[in-house]
Amino acid sequence: MSSKKTKKTKTTKTKTKSKTTNTKSKTKKENLFLVTSRLNVPQRKYCKCLMSVRKTQKNPYPICIHSLRKSNLVNYTLKSTKNAKTQFNPSRTNCILNYDLEKFTLEDVQLLAKERKIPITYLDKKKKRKPYQKNTLINKLVTNYLKNKTQPKTTKKQTKKS
Repeated sequence: MSSKKTKKTKTTKTKTKSKTTNTKSKTKKENLFLVTSRLNVPQRKYCKCLMSVRKTQKNPYPICIHSLRKSNLVNYTLKSTKNAKTQFNPSRTNCILNYDLEKFTLEDVQLLAKERKIPITYLDKKKKRKPYQKNTLINKLVTNYLKNKTQPKTTKKQTKKS
């Protein structure tokens, strides 16, 4: 009798091991952000929403802001710091530098470049249009973003009428 009990426990253990390995493979998600990214959960949801809606819509920003407002994750007038961990301001969220653009498809990177008004094709020596490679587009996106962020904003001086 004791030998039968040990056989039963061994078979149940092997069954549970196979079940756990199957569930791990199903729940594993690909991280679309850099390891060094310091975005919180609502910011990541916002950036992920932008990339997914960008494929279907022309302007993904109002759609993603609306979806996050429903869940009370967006607040443009965030002045107190006690709610800062759960809410964020989308205009201050830096998605481009936190994306791991290598994990996105060429089409996604091209759509992002189009939105930023960066050309996605070039003329070769034979005067034929060719699309940029993914790495080139990523480089152009990052340099364009950094160039626009470091330029000082010009302010208009008010002149008094006399």
